[in-house]
Amino acid sequence: MREIAAAGVVLLLVALVAAACATDAGAGPAVSEALRRDAKSYAEDYGVPLDEAIERLRDQDPVGELNAVLEEQEGDVFGRLWIEHEPEYRVVIAVTEDPRRIRRRYVEGGPLEDVVELQEVETTLQELTDAQAETMEMLREVGSRADLGTDVRENCISLYVADPAELQSRLEAAGLELPDAVCITPTGPYAEAPSLDPPPGVVFPRQHPPEGLRVEMSALLIGELIEEDGCLRVGDVGQSNLVIWPYDHTVTAGEDGRLAIRDGNGTVVARLGDVVRLGGGQVPTVENATPMEVPDHCGGPYWLAASEIEAVTLNELPDHEDIAPLLAALRRCGQTLEGPEGSQAALLAPEPGIAYRLGERSWLHFHVFPDEQLAQVRADRIPHEMSNTIVDWVAPPHFYRCGRVIALYLGTDGDVEAVLNQGCVAIADA
Repeated sequence: MREIAAAGVVLLLVALVAAACATDAGAGPAVSEALRRDAKSYAEDYGVPLDEAIERLRDQDPVGELNAVLEEQEGDVFGRLWIEHEPEYRVVIAVTEDPRRIRRRYVEGGPLEDVVELQEVETTLQELTDAQAETMEMLREVGSRADLGTDVRENCISLYVADPAELQSRLEAAGLELPDAVCITPTGPYAEAPSLDPPPGVVFPRQHPPEGLRVEMSALLIGELIEEDGCLRVGDVGQSNLVIWPYDHTVTAGEDGRLAIRDGNGTVVARLGDVVRLGGGQVPTVENATPMEVPDHCGGPYWLAASEIEAVTLNELPDHEDIAPLLAALRRCGQTLEGPEGSQAALLAPEPGIAYRLGERSWLHFHVFPDEQLAQVRADRIPHEMSNTIVDWVAPPHFYRCGRVIALYLGTDGDVEAVLNQGCVAIADA
């Protein structure tokens, strides 16, 4: 009986080991949370099952390794490698000759065998790189600000230029000819820059007119449009950015002497004293940012402004469509609103805002966002619990989103809370 029992235990252990091995073999590599999260987004974007998305993302490492090997060992025929995600998923290898040899040597039997497609092209990657460097030197020689890029599918260097005929004339005058691997892509024509006649003493540097792509940086600067010694800046006195304006913007002075910024259509987009939102980004110097001479007293930092400019005048905020009804409702409840004044609620900065005093220790702040989506994004970032050890509130804080406005009420008056709850969505009580 003891021998039979022992044999049974051995058989059971063998069965368990076999089952474990079978489970491991079928499970595949472990999927990290980061990979699973990325794969979910990929699956939604391209409409594929999650397991297929995971396998495609796992291909990225062998794709990178294959690209490096081809660059190193097949530079005389290798054109480019890229991934196409739709309509069918595939990895494309472009070569100038002998695609069968490339497949046999580098693809067959490997992890990408079923998804690789070979294409024949005329120009190698090295030849494209050389053509790009040569073209860049030509553009510098003739003073062109056209843009270059590599088009892997067309197997050429893309030259983006607003006026191809004008550039060709400049090249011919200099005795230059573009390499055969260059493909010209017209981007213009752009509107001509209006004449600039700023008021006396006002410095208004503008960017170069675009000669290629009109590419703009996407950072954001929010602050008051101020003037310091004739220099138009955004921020606070002593801590601000000198603005390099879009090429088609101008500055004029109204009858009251207040400076106004106009876009290429002549529409006023900002006035001196407004709180402005400027897309764009900082640049270390004005040397390549503007063709105009900027006086030394208009120092940096420098902000290269994008063409989309929004402005808010604080004294107009009480009439804002999301604020005015709330103020009217509060007054009907008998509330006395002292103000408005500029809001100093750092938690909602730098979006422009106003504040009203409602009694000895009660305040109501309104901050305006460009749209409801951005207001909701900021609302989602407000902590649901903020003790007074973090922020020294003058009274219990309550947050609300009212359209594209976020309201902060510091107080305990039930009538005020009732108005805000009726006209807004409560966010968080700290």
